Amino acid sequence: YGDVVQVIQTEGVHAALGVPLLQGRFFTRDDRMRGLPVVIVNRQFVSRFLGERQNPIGRTISYGGQPHTIVGVVGDTQELSVRQELKPVAYFPFRTEQWQPARVFLVARLSSGGVQEWVSRVQSLVPGIAVEAHPLTIRWTREAAPIRFAALSLSGIGLVSLILLAVGVSAVVVKTVADQQRRLAVQMALGAPIPLIQRQVTSSLFWPVAVGMAAGLLLARAVSPLFDSLVFETSVFDMSIWVVALVVVTASAAVPAWTVSRRVFLLDPATILRES
Repeated sequence: YGDVVQVIQTEGVHAALGVPLLQGRFFTRDDRMRGLPVVIVNRQFVSRFLGERQNPIGRTISYGGQPHTIVGVVGDTQELSVRQELKPVAYFPFRTEQWQPARVFLVARLSSGGVQEWVSRVQSLVPGIAVEAHPLTIRWTREAAPIRFAALSLSGIGLVSLILLAVGVSAVVVKTVADQQRRLAVQMALGAPIPLIQRQVTSSLFWPVAVGMAAGLLLARAVSPLFDSLVFETSVFDMSIWVVALVVVTASAAVPAWTVSRRVFLLDPATILRES
């Protein structure tokens, strides 16, 4: 299985980290003590190599020339870095007779005041060992800082662009209605009903705005995957973001159109014709 991250760990690590169990079970003490050839895989592993429609529990995969039975499926996690895409992961039970690592990561759920006590206990069990204790929240903050900055910067650019777009659309709408004052005055002088004229004005403004919005949405949808890795704790395809953008653009066209056209309809047609 290419591109698979292989993790060696003892029982209890998934529970300590809060990794959800989707199917089967976690590792047990018997798996480690008896040297059972078992493995836990994540959702990415199942979808990529086994298929979502089949039950992966009880199936075997080959590792190190030996078949290992899948006993559990866990949720996807970032094993290497939060900046990398999710990868298929296979977890194997730790056995001292097989693995002699130079560096070991220990995971424990502790209160804020219990970190030093935990470090002292580990050092008492293995004299001379060097222990570094880092809360996962701090490590997560450090890893996520560049992503947060990129997401905030991208959000700021998007907000400024949306504001400029709204201002531009409003200006175009105001100019368009103002240019139609003479034609509107002639229609009113000839006795055309005001509701009919309002519908004509709305229709003349609606189609250019609608076509522009449709083209903008299609273009944004096409380039969105390029920015998906820059957003944080959301997705570029989040419908709430698209709805807000549509509402802002629609309002920036509708409000000025209604305001200016209403002001035009309140004026005397003869006055408009004399001024033009």
